[in-house]
Order: sequence, then structure tokens, then C-alpha cells
Amino acid sequence: MIPIGNDLPKAVMLTLAGLTQKEIGDRVGTSQSAVSYRLRGTGYDIIQKIIEWYRSQIRERVGLAEKIDA
Repeated sequence: MIPIGNDLPKAVMLTLAGLTQKEIGDRVGTSQSAVSYRLRGTGYDIIQKIIEWYRSQIRERVGLAEKIDA
């Protein structure tokens, strides 16, 4: 088992890949709450906000393009 403190980049990447915090904890041998606590320390919440902003921009632009094509 890998202590999650030594594997934060992997935890972030696994989260971005869609794994739950519980699944990540199972992989690295720690609890979901420990994964959550450590992800907060990585600035992951900011990464999530940026990704959601880009997704909203894409949805908006796709919607506009569909209206133009209609």
C-alpha cells in the first residue's frame, strides 16, 4: 500500500479520471476521508471549478452553434 501523502498527483489524476474518493482510498490503502482531506490540500477544488467553467463555455458555444445551424 502506498501512503497517499506520497501519491497526491496520482490521487488527483484518478479523481479527474472519474474514480470516487473511496475507490482511490481502496487503491492507495487509506480511507475516503483521508483522500478528501488530502485532495483539499492540493487545490483540487480550484481545478474542479476551472474544469466546470470550461465545460459550461463549451455547452454554451455548442448551443449557439446549433442555433446557427438550425
